[in-house]
Amino acid sequence: MAAVSPTDIWAVGNGWHNVDEPLIEHWNGSGWDPIEEPSVPNFQYTLSAVDAVSARDVWAVGSGMGAPDPDFHYVPVIAHYDGTTWSFVPAPAPPATSVYALTDIDMISATDGWAVGWQGRLSVGATQPLVMRWRNGRWVTVTLPDVGGDFTMLHHVYARAGDDVWAVGYENDSALVLHFDGTRWSRIAVPHGGAAGESNDLRAVTAVSAGEVWAVGFTCLPGGGGGECQPLILHLAGGSWQVVPTAGDRGTYLLDVVARESNDVWVVGYDQPVGVQDTNYVEHWDGQRFTTVPVDARSLAVRGGLASALAAVTRIPDTAELWAVGWQDVDVPQVIRHG
Repeated sequence: MAAVSPTDIWAVGNGWHNVDEPLIEHWNGSGWDPIEEPSVPNFQYTLSAVDAVSARDVWAVGSGMGAPDPDFHYVPVIAHYDGTTWSFVPAPAPPATSVYALTDIDMISATDGWAVGWQGRLSVGATQPLVMRWRNGRWVTVTLPDVGGDFTMLHHVYARAGDDVWAVGYENDSALVLHFDGTRWSRIAVPHGGAAGESNDLRAVTAVSAGEVWAVGFTCLPGGGGGECQPLILHLAGGSWQVVPTAGDRGTYLLDVVARESNDVWVVGYDQPVGVQDTNYVEHWDGQRFTTVPVDARSLAVRGGLASALAAVTRIPDTAELWAVGWQDVDVPQVIRHG
């Protein structure tokens, strides 16, 4: 989700109508506009993230497969809105033995931005983190440090400035945090959340300032089924990373974070108690502790029970509002707002 103004908000995702298909929604201040997604014959793709520089400069990323690739390898998808229409923008092509997928994008300006995801080696079935940068009017793949691990990917990127960019994900069973200082990317050591033997997965990151960063996700027992994971929040302050206690428990998954001030941080996701359907989940940091925030679910009853999750949250410029998007009962999109 991305907001230019209270009357110019974008949300992207995917749906299903016989095949995977992208979903782009636009809020004009009074309702959601129907948007025609860019298309290529025999090419299927979905979108995972959106960011807006201005009303005439909006970007979305994802992955797809199909023509012109007869082997149906995953390829990165980058789309751009110029104020009138959406169109595809060329992305670096993966090598013949690899596949690419993009999971998030954050633009610093019209001439500088970042996209992250993963690249897979088909011959060995492993994945590695992927970072692309928009410079000089084109997207290029960026060299990263060797992080090791056979199954590694990046979920989210936050570009606070040209010399202060963060990306998070996982490397095998460990949380993965990368930082760009304006010259090179480096892996940043962070503490392990949860008990010994649990896997850590970071899904989102944001920065209040150069020295204060929040990252959220979850830590899971081996197998990671419903009720086997618990929320994970990491905080960089005073030069060190710490695991911060959350208000959630096992079955709570955190998927996005937004920070307005040091004492005003919001995280969203879903709660999945054992044997119970998913429910929207929100926590707030007041500078001292995280507490759960009730979500009005009166309109979310689906097929006799609540089954919903929040996947992304954003601030609306020039307002006190936060908007969050997600899904209900798998195939029904939802939007909620606070403030």
